[in-house]
Amino acid sequence: MPDHPSYDWETALARAYRAAFGVLRDAPLAKDVAQQACVKALVKIDSFQGRCSFPRWVQSIAFYLALDVKKSQAPPGPDPDDLTGTDDPERKAVIGQASDALLRCLAELTDRQQQILLAKYHDGMKGAEIAAEMNTREGTVWATLSQAAENLRRCLNRYGIDGEALH
Repeated sequence: MPDHPSYDWETALARAYRAAFGVLRDAPLAKDVAQQACVKALVKIDSFQGRCSFPRWVQSIAFYLALDVKKSQAPPGPDPDDLTGTDDPERKAVIGQASDALLRCLAELTDRQQQILLAKYHDGMKGAEIAAEMNTREGTVWATLSQAAENLRRCLNRYGIDGEALH
């Protein structure tokens, strides 16, 4: 990766991989997506506005790319970890539909909502840490998380899935 004093490519690649693996659950594919995210970031480096840290920006690019890859995989199905020990085809179908709906609903969130959700629930960051990294106030982080949860609830309800599980 190019060497630039304010761009931490090593951290960016590591975060991109974690985001891609979190969506795809496939190490080689996640590695490819992470590398694609870094290339895309390099090509679009002039559009980086600094509203969040550089590694967070690359991570969000990887997250979107991973969602695109996940959607393009046919047929969309549930996470195999969720199906351990179940042979019930109806349960498998319900889990598959819920998983597909959640991916679609996540894709409907704003970039900022996705970045903050990713930081909170994927990376386990605290509100103050997210605020510092996203160059915003902690109250804004919590408000954005609340809005994102409400948007997810509404979207999941449109797909017939009880969004109250997000509480």
